[in-house]
Amino acid sequence: MPESYAQADLTQSHASAPTGLTMTAEQAWVGDALRVIRYQVRNPNAYSVRVTEPDFWQPGIRAVMFTQPVKHLLPGATLSLYITTGRE
Repeated sequence: MPESYAQADLTQSHASAPTGLTMTAEQAWVGDALRVIRYQVRNPNAYSVRVTEPDFWQPGIRAVMFTQPVKHLLPGATLSLYITTGRE
């Protein structure tokens, strides 16, 4: 973590998961003009769900990054991702 960043409150974490998936904010950092939030995404379904980083993009989001390469989220599986937004 860069020196100018610090832990942040999760109350402003309001990104939403694509249909059929659940998403929970785990940790957040703020610094300079950016806010970075790590989310855990879970597939509660009995079938695989295709996922791409653009699936998690919404207006106001600057970047989405999966922590590992994935094309499909298997039933019951989870993945972590980071969402970066501006602090304005």
